[in-house]
Amino acid sequence: MPPATLTLVILASLTAAPSRAPVAPKEASFAVQVRSPKAGLLDLRAFLTEAGRYSALLRPVELGRSLGTVLGADLLDPASLAEAGVDANSPMTISFLRDGATVVCLTAAKGGKALERARVTFAGAGQAAKLSYKGAQLEGAAVNNLWRAGVATKGTGLCAASGGPDALRALKSAVDAMAGAGLASTAASQAATTLDAPVMGYLQGGGASGAVEIRGDKSGLKLVGRVVANRALLDKPRDGDLLASFGPAAGPVSVRAMLSKKALSDPGGPVVRALEFLGAQACRGCEEPAKAVLDALRPELTGSVGVVVKGIDVAASAARGPMAPYYLVPHAYLLAVKDQERVRKALEAGLEKLKTQGATIVAVESPEGISQWSVAAGARDVRVGVGRGALFVANEPGARDLAVAALEGAAPSRPEHAVSFVMDGPLATAALRRISVLDVPKSPEVAALFAFGVEAGSLLKAAGKITGFADPDGNATRFEAGFKLAPEMTTQAQP
Repeated sequence: MPPATLTLVILASLTAAPSRAPVAPKEASFAVQVRSPKAGLLDLRAFLTEAGRYSALLRPVELGRSLGTVLGADLLDPASLAEAGVDANSPMTISFLRDGATVVCLTAAKGGKALERARVTFAGAGQAAKLSYKGAQLEGAAVNNLWRAGVATKGTGLCAASGGPDALRALKSAVDAMAGAGLASTAASQAATTLDAPVMGYLQGGGASGAVEIRGDKSGLKLVGRVVANRALLDKPRDGDLLASFGPAAGPVSVRAMLSKKALSDPGGPVVRALEFLGAQACRGCEEPAKAVLDALRPELTGSVGVVVKGIDVAASAARGPMAPYYLVPHAYLLAVKDQERVRKALEAGLEKLKTQGATIVAVESPEGISQWSVAAGARDVRVGVGRGALFVANEPGARDLAVAALEGAAPSRPEHAVSFVMDGPLATAALRRISVLDVPKSPEVAALFAFGVEAGSLLKAAGKITGFADPDGNATRFEAGFKLAPEMTTQAQP
């Protein structure tokens, strides 16, 4: 999925509203989708034009051409659409599928010109392929029986697919939606019931589905959405939260959240799974003892959690193995506790049990009031400890220091939201730009970060502070996020 989808994609799945949008791949096939009431994403054009000053792939002409490859048109230009035989006043959906394919669905104007334009593209892309599927006509270009690109037409409906291992699967998924085989899950439909904007985004995956309003103008971007998940991860804000004002000054990303009891104990939840992963890297047979440590600590956890990201450590990728991506981004977790001394004793006892299983654990000299240990995991070590009212887990000493320093003078209070996060655009850009082209071969993760930094680094810098929050909303989570482009940055835009 190209970096350009930053403006198009943030959350959720597809609402069952065929009258408001043309077809789109059925729910099991796509990860992200954007729906616009008119072809061309006209409601986002002002934002894309301004954002394109910093990121070339966000320029309307570049984005439109990349989406319109099959039809040989600029899908964000009404005039180009009309020339390609598309009804520019009709709705449009853009779906990014799990296998890497992109499907754009539109309404074809009379005369069959859109199909003819697609055939010109196919002529130089492979062997001509045709078939019928559920009343729709599919045409494309195939290489070794795999479709590189194709279109599906049924009445005036037209869907163009490209990318992924086989565009034919994407087209069949789109036809299933044409046939009314289910545009959305019940959860996705419910998530979208309280949202309504000209341009909507949708996402489904990882047990979650929902919808997001995408509103943008030349000054910035704002997202408002709801997500329905198969487990409740958040709890409402509470009085006396030690991390209510958590926000390290020098980190590019910081997050504070109030987790539910379910999130702390669910075997399939993020906390338990993270400990299982780290335990498995510490020694053979350490997964269960690691979970036992959490079981002993859980009664003392308030649910308040803070996360700080320090930057990017490219050298970590040279270690290889499953821990390389983990160490690539130096970060630390803070978990507020009820009784620090009880937590210290439980943690010390649990770590001793891990040592008997073969884990390499060493006590680390620490400032007064802080107890911490180094746990070897992969080619490096993880720091765990307790102090200043919180349990901490860090994959790099500097990240630990950043997080613990943020607790100095912390005054417990009631936060406004269950979750709040801040990304410092300039700091994030500086971290990304430490990756050189010579680092790209080290790992897929490094390559992805390098590409993102090249395409979006200037935009992040211009965005300044990117902020957001989330709160539980019945069986769902409601969130808002956004940023304003700094006027003083316009002179530093990309040429």
